[in-house]
Amino acid sequence: MKGKPAKAVTISAGENTVIDGRFLYVKPRIYELIVLHRRGLVPHFQQQFFDSFSVPRLGPVENSQLT
Repeated sequence: MKGKPAKAVTISAGENTVIDGRFLYVKPRIYELIVLHRRGLVPHFQQQFFDSFSVPRLGPVENSQLT
């Protein structure tokens, strides 16, 4: 994940479903990307999808931008 603090997880959700996820920490937020698929069948687009996500670095946000 481009050197940012991240975690990759695989979770079994029921008998036939798997959740593959990437969790990315970009202070003060946590972003999650998840792909649900059938057990044993990893979608061909999965890694391409995970690699396509990036979070640009921005300067400090002013209070007026939050409202």
